[in-house]
Amino acid sequence: MLIWDNKMKSSLSLLSASIMILMPNWANAQEVAAEKAAPQTTGIMPSVVLPAVYVSSVPRQNDIGRTYYDAEKLQNTPAINRTITEMLKQHPNVQFDRADQAAGTQGEIFATDFSINGALQYDNQILLNNASIANEINPVGGDNSFAADKLPGSAQTATINTALLCELSVLDSNVSAEYGGFVGGVVKAKTCVPKTATGKIYGKISYDYTSSDWTKYNYVNASELEDFDKNNNINYQKDFKKQGLSATVYGKPTNNLGLSLSLSRRLSDIYLKANLPDARAYNQQRTADNAMLDAEYQINANNSVKLNLSYTNNGSLRYQPNVADSKHTVDQQNYIVDLSFSHDLPNFQLKHALVYKQEKQQRKVSSDEYISWRKSAAKDWGVGTAVNEGTTGTPLEQNGNSWQYQLKAAFNPYENGRFSHQMTVGASLNQQQADWRRTSDYYWYFIPEIKGANGTDCQRADGSIDKYCDSTYERNNKTVGQYHTRRTYYQAGAINLKQLGWSAFTQHKLTFGQRLTVNLGLRYDDDNMTKKATIAPRFHLTYQPFANSDLALTLGANRYYGRNAFNLSLQDGIKNFAWDQRRTNLDDNWQTIGNLTGARIARNALKSPSTDEYVAGITAKAYNTNWQLQYTRRNYQDQIRQYRVSTTPLVWAYDNLGKSQSDIYSLTLASAKPFKLFGGEHELSLGGSYTKTLRNFNDFDDSTLRDDPYVLYQGRVVEHTDLPAVNYNQPWRATLSIHSRFNRLSLNNQLSYRAGQIGLAKSTLPADKQFDHAGSVVRQEYSKKRMGGVVNWDLNARYEFGGAYQLALGLTAKNLLNRKSQYLSGADVRSEVGRQYLAQVDFKF
Repeated sequence: MLIWDNKMKSSLSLLSASIMILMPNWANAQEVAAEKAAPQTTGIMPSVVLPAVYVSSVPRQNDIGRTYYDAEKLQNTPAINRTITEMLKQHPNVQFDRADQAAGTQGEIFATDFSINGALQYDNQILLNNASIANEINPVGGDNSFAADKLPGSAQTATINTALLCELSVLDSNVSAEYGGFVGGVVKAKTCVPKTATGKIYGKISYDYTSSDWTKYNYVNASELEDFDKNNNINYQKDFKKQGLSATVYGKPTNNLGLSLSLSRRLSDIYLKANLPDARAYNQQRTADNAMLDAEYQINANNSVKLNLSYTNNGSLRYQPNVADSKHTVDQQNYIVDLSFSHDLPNFQLKHALVYKQEKQQRKVSSDEYISWRKSAAKDWGVGTAVNEGTTGTPLEQNGNSWQYQLKAAFNPYENGRFSHQMTVGASLNQQQADWRRTSDYYWYFIPEIKGANGTDCQRADGSIDKYCDSTYERNNKTVGQYHTRRTYYQAGAINLKQLGWSAFTQHKLTFGQRLTVNLGLRYDDDNMTKKATIAPRFHLTYQPFANSDLALTLGANRYYGRNAFNLSLQDGIKNFAWDQRRTNLDDNWQTIGNLTGARIARNALKSPSTDEYVAGITAKAYNTNWQLQYTRRNYQDQIRQYRVSTTPLVWAYDNLGKSQSDIYSLTLASAKPFKLFGGEHELSLGGSYTKTLRNFNDFDDSTLRDDPYVLYQGRVVEHTDLPAVNYNQPWRATLSIHSRFNRLSLNNQLSYRAGQIGLAKSTLPADKQFDHAGSVVRQEYSKKRMGGVVNWDLNARYEFGGAYQLALGLTAKNLLNRKSQYLSGADVRSEVGRQYLAQVDFKF
């Protein structure tokens, strides 16, 4: 484990000085040795003289709906946490949470959520090789680790360090029938298989560092500055240190066997104080671990086998700031075994894979109860009129186990004159098992009613002292005491769920001469739980008027079906383990009044969410530039959402009444080949988009649907569900990337623009302004609030020393100009992060 304390600031400075003193002599010796061994060339020299290279695949051309980022692109992209989400910032069809750049959460390190083509964050399929790391158990848990019934969660179950990847691909439209279980898009991360000289070992070790001392904060007002200065709120992190360490070793023990082992840890220490009178240290910690083993064995010229073993962990140490003794930990782990085979047969290529994944998330707490008190002489640790102790989160586990067998056959093309037909077919069988488990009983005690007008000494009739009583509470300068009369009993128990699913697909590529190509696909999915089969047609055609790739016109019409909300069945029964209990005096036994909520609708009564997609695009090559112009329309239907059936009793249900519509216009331009200027080689890429999304809910567990059904918006009464979508709905975005290489120095400049956006500010009407409408009380008002546009300049600089052994120093600067920007959170305007630096050291051998 990496451990840093206050002494490390001086140590870091000393280390930096030592490196700067020793580096010139070491680098000069390495350069002399390299010059003696290397042939004389002219122009831009390669930065490393290493016989080992990583090759994941032949470089692939981006096309309508398909974008690829190779290892070099992943390395050079300005990023702080090296997550998949950060790499997608360049993609014009990908949007991010409005709080993604919040200044107050820069100590966090886990991968954040994103949206593709207006879909919600949990509607994407995210793959690590052949295994899904999309969260199917708890994708909208958020970052709240204190909830009694659920664990924190996001759309990704793992935070993958992109330094361990060879390729990242994004399929945002015209997606092949090979892929299913999404209505947004597909993001696929591939790990590396080495191609090196036999009998030699190569590797890379990387370390990076950043902290709050290297970060600028641009407070929006005095109130936000005060929140940061208090340093007792996890949403206002003003003191943190983040470090990343990764190592990769690879080689070929034999001519047929290649091996690669990668280890990575990212650690963040967040220094906070408790919101208690003693302001005790409530320091928090985050860790993101990756361990991956890749092996490839070439059996013979026509047969090969690949194995990937992966382990990931997102770990957290947390406290609740206003609660004494609230320490708890949350860990989310994944274990993946991915075994695949490839066979080149006379008439087709056969690929098949067996994937096993085990997922475990667990919260460990320091107490099995949470108790609220009125402040008194004995209960005096709070800062307000009430004090709390214990942990609000119950001890929970979520476990998932799945296996999947995948089969795909790509037949050799059939050709007849100018016509050719290439067919691919495939199928898969998978079993998924998951459970939600509370490992022990837990009690939540509500703040006591004021009891004992004549005083109480907390002694029961049998002579014992009641633990949930306090005899020192005073009212009107008179000691009257207090004791608890209401609690929620969270019962230990488990919910288990198992599902067997199967799918099949066929994809056909029809070529008519050199001008017209038609792609036809059909996908079938079914399972034994919903028993509702889906059939998704896929179609797109490409016409090349000049019979080459200089100009191509593309049209597409496709249907995608999302995952069938496997998690809903797991969540449905959770409230059945929570009971309302009461007592009237100290000598009463606790009596169960009833269950907290009624049952929700059965999942097999719901349809699978789907979207219809229509695509039109143009690709062209001219003046050393590849460019794409694309229009995408998405009509999302049968989206699952939660709503309140009644308040007495409190009953929730799910329906398929969620719907949305997105129109996305995007333009991308990129250099076809590097061009030379000022003694260096340069590549440019530009991506821009306009997005308009209309949606009648925020996610399937939308808390806004639990509010009053009618609200005031712009002075008129509207249904809560008709408020405009504000998240993942940035209208105008553009990113310009310039990658430059000057011998041993590489620079990657990234200029990004986000146009102003309309947000919704929420407020509560005064009591005398509230009124009845259609049988409900209108209590809340929403008003438009415009947030200004943002221009950011991010930079990644890297300088390399040496030859056969290489040392590289890197510096990443985010928001280099320290531009002030803001976002809207509820009714509050909050700041985005200012300038931030990250230093990196790499050693290759």
